[in-house]
Amino acid sequence: MLDDARQNYRLSPDHVDAALDALLNRQRLPLWAMACFYLRDFAFYSESHPEIDDLYAAFEEILEFTGDNALAMDAEGDLALLFDEGPPAIVGSWFEPIAGREDRDAEGGGK
Repeated sequence: MLDDARQNYRLSPDHVDAALDALLNRQRLPLWAMACFYLRDFAFYSESHPEIDDLYAAFEEILEFTGDNALAMDAEGDLALLFDEGPPAIVGSWFEPIAGREDRDAEGGGK
């Protein structure tokens, strides 16, 4: 909806409840599923082998649910209402390192 100056769009005050009704049929979406889909073509840095919580943190940061640039006054509360942060039933490694240019060149794939 437009703001009072009719120059910028903003979410309506009940946008979370509207999303639950219209998009999610009042069922919270597994956060791991949304984060994996949304970040499928992204990479993020981790000093150690990343875990599912690192995926959640990257998703929340990129979508500005957390931090100084949070999109809403209660962004973390909104996240909890829309998504279930429970662990997935998938076993095994979720992430793989990105091969650097040197690795691709050694395999004959880089030019």
